[in-house]
Amino acid sequence: MQKQQLAMAELPVQEMEELYAPEQALAAGTAFPDLDLPFFAVPEEMMETAPVAEDYQGKTEEQKKMMKELTEVSFMADDLNLYLDTHPEDGEAFAACQEYIRKRQELLSSLAQEQYPLCAELALQPEDRKKAPCPWKGGGACVVL
Repeated sequence: MQKQQLAMAELPVQEMEELYAPEQALAAGTAFPDLDLPFFAVPEEMMETAPVAEDYQGKTEEQKKMMKELTEVSFMADDLNLYLDTHPEDGEAFAACQEYIRKRQELLSSLAQEQYPLCAELALQPEDRKKAPCPWKGGGACVVL
């Protein structure tokens, strides 16, 4: 069998440009508008519909809103972190990522004080684990985000 070269690919390097707002990024599945490309296997209406506060389980409207914001902020921090894996020198992206990480920590701390610790490191005292039920199911355990 003759050795053949199957393929060569050339990929452009992603550039840091304007980011989607967190709500829009979560709906699109990317914080970067340049990467928001149509995907034939997903119904178009799914790609255009961002989650709303009512989609999140919680005891109060405020709790639902906080969970929605936490989801959006966490998504932005994670997506920017992935971008920084290939662009570690991008100061603008690093600053944006740090800001979303700060917002995520702030929301996690606020939820831990007002409602329930969502991750083990925020359950500082044994009684913290027995606070009001988890917003998504009504009881029991810490979650690692």
